[in-house]
Formats: sequence, structure tokens, C-alpha cells
Amino acid sequence: MAAAPLLALLIEMLAAVVLNLELKTKASLNGSTNSDNTSTAAVEWFVLMLHLVSLMAMIGSVWFAVTLTAATNPLPGFVATFMMIVIGMKLISYIHINYAHRQARRSGKLVPGERGSGFEFNLEIAGWSDSELPMYPENITMKNMAYFMVAPILCYQLAYPWNPVMRPHMLMKRVVVLIFLALPMVFITKQFIEPTIDSSMKPLHEMDMLAMLERVLKLGIPTLMIWLMMFYTVFHVWLNLLAEVTHFGDREFYSDWWNATTMGEYWRLWNMPVHKWMLRHVYYPCLNVGMGKMWAGAMSFFVSAVLHEVAVGMPLNMLRYWSFAAMMGQLPMIYLTERLRAKTGNKDVGNAIFWVSFCILGQPLAMILYVYGYRMKSLGL
Repeated sequence: MAAAPLLALLIEMLAAVVLNLELKTKASLNGSTNSDNTSTAAVEWFVLMLHLVSLMAMIGSVWFAVTLTAATNPLPGFVATFMMIVIGMKLISYIHINYAHRQARRSGKLVPGERGSGFEFNLEIAGWSDSELPMYPENITMKNMAYFMVAPILCYQLAYPWNPVMRPHMLMKRVVVLIFLALPMVFITKQFIEPTIDSSMKPLHEMDMLAMLERVLKLGIPTLMIWLMMFYTVFHVWLNLLAEVTHFGDREFYSDWWNATTMGEYWRLWNMPVHKWMLRHVYYPCLNVGMGKMWAGAMSFFVSAVLHEVAVGMPLNMLRYWSFAAMMGQLPMIYLTERLRAKTGNKDVGNAIFWVSFCILGQPLAMILYVYGYRMKSLGL
């Protein structure tokens, strides 16, 4: 995983050198030809293949480490898989945006966020003057890549909003909260969640639906508490801590998802870095190739469903498609809650459906199913 960003940087350095030679050749020929277009496409395909090989090598190495070592504790596997997904999403954005800059340079255009583009596109980046902004390929440096890897963002751009002041008291506050939040989460897990899940194995094996419903409802409150604390820990404490250390100026990591009146609103509000990544690298590209909005949205959920299944299935060394099905099942839920809001004019109905289906029933049931599957796999059943 550490080598993957370095390889991506070296590949982009190579692509920038080839682009420079291409532009010099075009200038000497006083224009472009069909052969130039053909060679440009061949170069970009070659660069893409190099990036794909690098990404597949990273994924393969993590898969090998997580699955073939057969660790009895899946927690390190979850950490490694999560890091792999984050780095992979960052690198896809890095590759995509640098490609867009090369194409713009071939057309003699500037991209919003580059030096000289601020006035034309009415784009201002906090903490930067227009003369300080980088211009492609000035961004293809080790320093730029290192900052992007540690910054609390998934979407790449040449410059980010910059906060020149790091507040030590806020940094210390985040660290203290991060430490102390771990204590109640461990307590609730050991005292309430694990015993209830253990007592759920027999009813699930015997398909005793009434007993299973009781276990799911019993898990609802402690699971909700853990989930809320994990959300606060990751999106408010950890990401703001990273932002403070890196002087990152954009602190919109989530919005008021708890007030969501439809399932669609929830997915747009609760995880802003992933939402913005999906828009930039899945949704809008699908629209650009002629897909309708409905199909572009479905493709976004399909990519998210695959990532959720990998995030759970790889550390547990099993493929059950429950996470995949749960994410794809959001599409009819979005349609249902949108229709209910339109028909009734009552925003509380969709909000209640979100809390009950996702937090009270969905997560406890998912935990029971995955623990049951993991234990059956461990027994060879």
C-alpha cells in the first residue's frame, strides 16, 4: 500500500514528460494531425494500463496478506482492507484528475483551480492567491502526493483550502476525545452486543423467527449507540484532527443526515468525502457517456455496494453478498421514501423509515448474519 502512491506518482511523471514532448512536437509542426491523435490515445491507454497494474498489485498484496494468513482475529484485516479502499479511491481520483489536466493542456485550456484560472472561472481557494496556485504538471511532486495521502479528502485537486493556523488546544481536544470515546464503545460491545449475538446463534440456526426478532430488537439500542459513537469518532473527531494537522481548510465532512426525510437524502448527507468522490468519478462520468440520471445513480450505488462487500467480506474471508444486497436495496427504498414524501407531504414519515430500517433493524440483523456466517465458516460448515 505504501508503494502504490509512489508508483502512481512515477507513472504520472512519465505521462507529464511525454505530454511535454508531444506539445513541443505539435508546436514545431504548427498544428496537430490524425497520427498525433492516434499516438496520444495510445500513450494514454499505456498510462492507464500501468496504473491498473499498480492498483491490482496493491489489491492483490492486501488480499494475500488478509486471506492467506488466516488470522484468527479479523480486526487487523478490517484495518488493512479499509486502508486499501481509501488509498485505492484516492489514487483513482489522482489518476482521473491528472488525465483531465493533460487533456485540457492539449486543448490549450486551463482547469478550475490552476494558476490563472481563478478569474475566468470565478474560483477562489481559501488561503491561496492566484499567483500561488500550482499549474499542471507542477503538482506532480512527492510533496503534493504525500499531502493528498494524509489529507482528510478522497477527491484530488491541485490545491485545497488552506488554514494557515494550527490550533494546539483543538488538536489536544481531539486526541483526548478520541481516546476516551474508545472506552464506552468497548464496554457496550463486551457487555451488551457480544452476549446478545452469542445468544442469537441457536435461534438463527434453528430458524426460530420469533426469537430472532427479539434478539434483533434487543441489539437495536446498543448497536445504535455504537454506530453513533463511531460516526462521531471518525467523521467529527478523527477527520477534524487530520484537518488540523494538515491545515486542511474544508471541514464539511458530514451534514445533518439525522434529519434526512428520504433514504436518498441520507446518502447525500452522512459521508461527504465519499459522496463527492462518487459524484466526481462515477455519477458525472456516467452522465458524460450518455447514461440517464437514474442509471448513473444506480451505477454509483453498484460501485458502493461492491466496496461495502469487499470491506466486510475480505477480512472475514467469506463472500455472502449481504452488504452488496443491502446497498443495492437502497434504490427501491429511495424510490419508496421519495414517493411517500411526495404523496403525504409529511417529512417525518421518511425520517422514521430511515431510523427504523437502517439503525434499529438493519444493522443488528447484518451483525448477526455475518457473525453466524463467520462462525459456521470457522467450523467448516
